[in-house]
Amino acid sequence: MKNWILWAVALCVLAGGSAACRGPAAPPEVFLVTAPVLHIEKGESKTFTVQVYANAPLKSVQFFRKTTSEPQEQPFGNPVFKFAKKYRYESQVTLHDITENLTFIIRAEDAQHNISVQECLIEVVGKTDTSSRPTLHVGYNYNKGVGSSYSATTGAVTLLKDSKAAAGSIDFLLFNGKKNGITLTAPSDALAAQVFNNSTYGVPTWSTRNTTTFARIEGDFNDLSLTDAQIALGTHTDTHINHLHSGEIVVFKTATGKIGLAQIGDTGNGAASAATVTVRML
Repeated sequence: MKNWILWAVALCVLAGGSAACRGPAAPPEVFLVTAPVLHIEKGESKTFTVQVYANAPLKSVQFFRKTTSEPQEQPFGNPVFKFAKKYRYESQVTLHDITENLTFIIRAEDAQHNISVQECLIEVVGKTDTSSRPTLHVGYNYNKGVGSSYSATTGAVTLLKDSKAAAGSIDFLLFNGKKNGITLTAPSDALAAQVFNNSTYGVPTWSTRNTTTFARIEGDFNDLSLTDAQIALGTHTDTHINHLHSGEIVVFKTATGKIGLAQIGDTGNGAASAATVTVRML
């Protein structure tokens, strides 16, 4: 079998009494310190952590893979780690040279035969073609020639007067305000309604006002990964992000769960200007 997985294992012992003194133990708890779905580019290496906690001594922790071409569970080359009186197990796992989707399975059993199973889906994605990332010209709120509404679904920038009909696909708007400066806002945010307030086709008249959340993120725009973006988003619920400057990177998550990066480029000059924003969907 191709050697495509590298393990670095650290074992920790938690102090505690014997299982007999504790009575029946709850099943071991298995934790993946990652999202339940991990995206990995072909040829890319990814490291994540597996942790197992138990109320009785652990008997074993087993690792399996189930790929699309081999639907049956396949044990790894050295799949079973056995213990005596160990209540905690931790392993850092590095996956590399993955060429197809697989389900990574961890099965833990304690001395009282309690068993827990945790799965993580590894999805292989092709390398992003950086040459196809669009640099958008997005108008500020009073620009009459360049639209200020952006759709992550279609990639289109539309004028406000044309956005009402496409409201269901609009994910954010850009404006330049005296108080907030350069701002990205979700249609659902109160700022969007205040700034884009035309009585005929302004945001308050839209039948759908999508909720997009934002967070700042640091790093190389070309190298930031989906995992990086998810960590930056965390539990953020901000539906607008303001005082943006040239070079800053914003991660956004749309109402449909799409995640992307927006890097502010040329910021123009004044409220009637247009900015350049490079968008990269992850």
